[in-house]
Amino acid sequence: MIRFFDKLNDLNDTEYMKRLVTYLIAPVLTGIKPSSTITLNDEKRKLCSRFLEYGDEFIKSLDLNYKIMKTSPKGIVILVYNKSQLEKYIYINKNKQFLCKLGYGQDFSLEKCLSCLKTKFEALEFPHEAGVFLGFPLEDVIEFMNNNKNFLCSGYWRVYHNENSARELFRLYDKSKELVANCILEDLSLLDIKNTLYNIYVNETLVNIAI
Repeated sequence: MIRFFDKLNDLNDTEYMKRLVTYLIAPVLTGIKPSSTITLNDEKRKLCSRFLEYGDEFIKSLDLNYKIMKTSPKGIVILVYNKSQLEKYIYINKNKQFLCKLGYGQDFSLEKCLSCLKTKFEALEFPHEAGVFLGFPLEDVIEFMNNNKNFLCSGYWRVYHNENSARELFRLYDKSKELVANCILEDLSLLDIKNTLYNIYVNETLVNIAI
């Protein structure tokens, strides 16, 4: 990973931003995760400014979508998502019922849910139900919201059930990032990275397992 970040450091702010974001959202690109949140600021590099300028075209080039969840002096929080995968996941009956109970039920749709989530991000540091949008198992999200300390393991989320399945997902999340990092080290273009890795793990995701 030292080589990877050394590689990024040689780039201008725009190319740095694009490759860093691609690395951070790698599990979404490979299809193992419906969405990811990232935070960008202008402290060391003009990453926030560059995303606001080039983000539309950049994210679209990856065949993904995004929504800015929160803007503050600290930077921006962005939800990058695969529209079809995220829509599929929130429409799983138990997930939909859960979100409706939390106020997402008015004319339930992906667009309305994301607008509601944005409102909650603006009011809170990180609304716990965001875990559902990120593809976390609903049972684990609920246990975390109930402040249960008896979790089995912790990685991308706190796992209370199905530890083996969760660890396999964690492995694929990490593998996705490793694949993107290797592509960047090999000087592949963003288009080539997308064409190489897009949805390669889509059949392993909870979006498909949970239905």
